[in-house]
Amino acid sequence: MIARRATLPGLTLALAASLSIACSKDPPKGDAPPPLPSATPLASGAASSATASACASGGGEVKDPVTAAFFPRTEGSYCVDPQGETRTYGEKGKYSMDEVCTTAFDGECEVYKRYGLKRVVSFRYVDGGGKGATVDVVLSQFADVAGAFGLYTMRLVAGDPVDPSTPRVLEVAAKGAQTGGAGAIGTGRAYVWRGNALVELQYNNDRETPAQLKASSDAALSAIGKAIAAKLPEEAGKPPSARLLPAADLIPNGVQFFPKEPFGWKNVGATAVGFYKNGDKR
Repeated sequence: MIARRATLPGLTLALAASLSIACSKDPPKGDAPPPLPSATPLASGAASSATASACASGGGEVKDPVTAAFFPRTEGSYCVDPQGETRTYGEKGKYSMDEVCTTAFDGECEVYKRYGLKRVVSFRYVDGGGKGATVDVVLSQFADVAGAFGLYTMRLVAGDPVDPSTPRVLEVAAKGAQTGGAGAIGTGRAYVWRGNALVELQYNNDRETPAQLKASSDAALSAIGKAIAAKLPEEAGKPPSARLLPAADLIPNGVQFFPKEPFGWKNVGATAVGFYKNGDKR
């Protein structure tokens, strides 16, 4: 319940159990999001498993009983790598959370832990069409919706969301759906968020030119990302402060969410920052 709404220069504040901020100009600056952690780093020639026969028998399986139902075995010409490994970390995982720091996230572990990381699953899709492409998938599950949504928005908004480098919206929710979820896609990278889960996908193909990689990665990541989103458990939606942001003139992917202590402010709860554009006005 909103106790008070106040308008200040450059800010609209909605004060409740959480805080929602809509910025009119000069978006807050932040570090660029770190690169997507690779599920199993590609060695030289590792993509050779993506042969024309790789998916002939229906592909492999995600060998994790907790999350296997979230991932289709096949999608288009892609399938779960029949020769690949499913790695699980944290709760009910094969590896510990300490090992996720040394074998999965390549120095980013503390970023994920700060958002309440509880469990990680990683595996790979391969292209059965024989074009040498692979898609690494990393599913991170957090203690709550706020942690997953916060890291999702951190991936997308490092500065100004109208910058051409900002990932585009990937429509992952069915029209009219009331459940929460969102997606974004850039060249070679895609992200899907729903509830306490964040899925990060990375496309790899060293046989393609940059132009070819952009086109083929868009097609592969869109298809696989939407297929996974459709299987993730349904959730109620964004955290309350993010829902308080006005929808009119909100820039696509223009939300940054902090589960706590935004901008280093102490004793401040969950905060959403909205980026807006109306004609030339910001």
